[in-house]
Amino acid sequence: LWLAVEDYPKILGAADIGVSLHTSSSGLDLPMKVVDMFGSDLPVLAREFRCIGELVQDSKNGFVFSTSDELCQKLIQLAGGFPRDIGLLDKFQREIRLNRTTETWQKVWDREARLYFTRQSKPIGLYVTRLIIFLLSISSVIQVFRMIGLNTLFNALFD
Repeated sequence: LWLAVEDYPKILGAADIGVSLHTSSSGLDLPMKVVDMFGSDLPVLAREFRCIGELVQDSKNGFVFSTSDELCQKLIQLAGGFPRDIGLLDKFQREIRLNRTTETWQKVWDREARLYFTRQSKPIGLYVTRLIIFLLSISSVIQVFRMIGLNTLFNALFD
């Protein structure tokens, strides 16, 4: 089942709570679905991992949980009195609105990153490109060693 792009904000807007089960093998990437939910003023219940606190501030704009029991407890805490008692939902929504930025992606890109990818900084872009090619080359060599069974040589070189 595919959702039309224009229907996504409508579905989020019809919800009262967002749940993110996103996990990260690196612990460093952030789930864009949480950003989308905040864009629709949805408090978020998010699964705990290393950097989720950069988005979901526990007990401020949502809750963070580690187990299914915690998720259940947080859902009850957040929506247990619905629809008569929505104080906590309102509190989280106010916090989300208060902290919403007026900066667009383009404004942040122009201020923070464009310099590194323009002609004025060609050497930096060139170095980044060379570094990526170098890393891909090393990765390819390692894969070839493994494929042809040179594990002993591989272990000797890279351990």
